[in-house]
Amino acid sequence: MEIDVFPKDIVLNLFGHEIAVRETFLAALILIAVIIVFAVILRVFFINRFTTDPKKIGKVQMICEYVMTMLDKFTTGALGRFGEKIAPFILAVGFYLIFSGVTELFGMRTPLSDLTTTLAFGLSTFVLINYYGIREKGIGGRLKSYLHPKAIMAPFKLISDIATPISLSCRLFGNLVGGYIVMELLYDVLLGLVRKYAAFVLPEVLAAAVPGVLALYFTLFHVLIQFYIFSMLTMTFIREAVED
Repeated sequence: MEIDVFPKDIVLNLFGHEIAVRETFLAALILIAVIIVFAVILRVFFINRFTTDPKKIGKVQMICEYVMTMLDKFTTGALGRFGEKIAPFILAVGFYLIFSGVTELFGMRTPLSDLTTTLAFGLSTFVLINYYGIREKGIGGRLKSYLHPKAIMAPFKLISDIATPISLSCRLFGNLVGGYIVMELLYDVLLGLVRKYAAFVLPEVLAAAVPGVLALYFTLFHVLIQFYIFSMLTMTFIREAVED
């Protein structure tokens, strides 16, 4: 059995030309297209019909309002008055992570198992940390925060800030790749056992039963846990940058 930690390239034939595309990049393009279509459908066919009349509120509006209320409580509880400003970013991250988990259920390798994808998430957080830190304290105040409580702490705080996107991206990458490897091992081991001891049953069907149930954890519940950790770390770093 061969498991690649880093994604392979897929060769596509377009108009007579062979193009090598990373499998996670292709999955990411499909994922983004699905999210855009989902957002357009929600905006055009549902949000335009939202109403303030309690008697006319539909199920979709109730779900959307519930999600947004929980999101506001989540971000406001962690960031206070900055919670409403960071909520759209947290929502976007949540959608991408959740849909990424769903793609794996369809046999595609999740884009989050590619270090370049998780690094993009880490760099986005790094930009937000410094943006809100400078916006709240100014450039001078942001630089002075490195000298608190003593000037000797400045190099260590600078290293810590630079390490933040690396830490976030590697943590997310490691956890998602770990789940991917576990699922691949389960499929391979169970398929081998079924072929050896229960060859009279369709191996693929029987071997997919147990991993299929476990996939609900490793590709959905596990992704939700990573979303919670990533968002909490993001808001914690932003709070540290803006607080006095």
